[in-house]
This record gives sequence, structure tokens and C-alpha cells, in this order.
Amino acid sequence: MAQPQTLQQIEQANPAPHERRAWVRYPCDLETACQPLAGARGLQWPGKIRNVSAGGVALRLARRFEAGTVLAIDVQGRDESIMCTLLARVIHVLLQSDGSWLLGCAFTNTLSEDDLKALL
Repeated sequence: MAQPQTLQQIEQANPAPHERRAWVRYPCDLETACQPLAGARGLQWPGKIRNVSAGGVALRLARRFEAGTVLAIDVQGRDESIMCTLLARVIHVLLQSDGSWLLGCAFTNTLSEDDLKALL
């Protein structure tokens, strides 16, 4: 089965209930590691990117970060190398049933359509 080529095709392939959000969210399952900009360097927390939009990202992590924290989020490529690093501010935090944390984050700079397609 061919993979969708445009964001519109991805959106049509993954219909979501009507939402009143500023950005269309695209489901994904990308490996990631992140660290707060303020604080100790070198200590990264592994996790998964659950969905992404031009304006933000949902991260699933074993560690809680408080709302307002700015994170450097390393997105890993298929070969486990770092594809890019994104900066995002934690907006909300939800405890999941398995004890992990789902962080809703807003990018400090919105992603272009090309950048977004590269992640998907």
C-alpha cells in the first residue's frame, strides 16, 4: 500500500472527530529524547511522539515536566540518528493509566509544511 504524499492525504487517511484546534494533528509513533533547556545538560529522557502538528507535539514520557518548561526535543530518524531538534514549551500534562505522562507542547516556532512532512 502506497504511503500518502501530502499532508492533506495523511489527514484524509486518518480522519478525526471535528475539533476546534488551530492546527491539524497527525498521529505518529516516533522515538524521541528530550531535556529541559534550563538545568543539567546531558541527561535526556526517552519517549515517544504520539502526534504532531505545525504548532506542537504530544510526548509520552516516563518523567513529568511542569507546564511552562521549555524542552529540547530530539527526533530520531530510522537509523536512530538525530534527525532534528525542536524547541517546545509544555502547555499541559496528563498522567496516563500506565504511570507515564502525556505532555502537550507548543513549538517555539511553527513547523513549515515541508518540516512536518519530513517527520511523518
